[in-house]
Amino acid sequence: MSRKRTLHDLRAVAKARQSEWWARMFDEQFFMYLSGTRGLNADYLFPLGYQGRAQNAFTAPDSEHVLKSSAGAGGNDGTIAADDTFDLALLDRAVARATMMGGGTQGTPQIQPIMVDGEEHFVVVMNPWQEYDLRTSASTGNEWIDIQKAAAAAEGRKNPIFKGSLGMYNNVVLHTHKSIILDTIDTVASARALFLGEQAAVCAFGSAGTGMRFDWNEEMEDRGNQVVITTSSIFGIKKSVFNGKDFGVMQLQTAAADPL
Repeated sequence: MSRKRTLHDLRAVAKARQSEWWARMFDEQFFMYLSGTRGLNADYLFPLGYQGRAQNAFTAPDSEHVLKSSAGAGGNDGTIAADDTFDLALLDRAVARATMMGGGTQGTPQIQPIMVDGEEHFVVVMNPWQEYDLRTSASTGNEWIDIQKAAAAAEGRKNPIFKGSLGMYNNVVLHTHKSIILDTIDTVASARALFLGEQAAVCAFGSAGTGMRFDWNEEMEDRGNQVVITTSSIFGIKKSVFNGKDFGVMQLQTAAADPL
């Protein structure tokens, strides 16, 4: 059947599949570098113990840029309990810390909010299990409906940071993604949601003089009966760090379990 397909069809299929793979790969790379660890995600393309690509190692977060839920026995003491789940109080604490952080003699860079039509916003990306905990914790009245309405009514809501969002709370635009880093802390299954401002990470591309970010190569095998298509890219990703401290990201570490 492959011999009956046209070369044009094979190219279209290859382009679609390669695009899906590259998109997934870049998602995972950004989450690993922003979180500073490979984590325990079972469905990643990269093996457990992965340390970064091209000898570009991950950078672990500093203690000022890690928050844990205050719901149970956890807090900021380096531990997490099973009831330390994602909630609105954690978002409020993250906004308060980001607003007050920076400057002074400590050399801590301030997380810069994203400006949209003159309004300051932060972005949080959470795991779907954290989203579930947030939805079920925001149970008083119609809080979750209010969160969704806030994003729909916001100025500049056509800005890309609002696209596909869950809603908005305290000027924090909420997103969910399955590739958020999963981990285990004190034997408790956890997830590392990311609280983001501007320029949290950087990505650079290289090329062999073509100016293109990706290369496409076709070769014929099996005496010309089989076309083999490969793509490649030269790039690097790094979390922004100044004075040994994270610049545009905080980790919101909470318990996160499959809500079976």
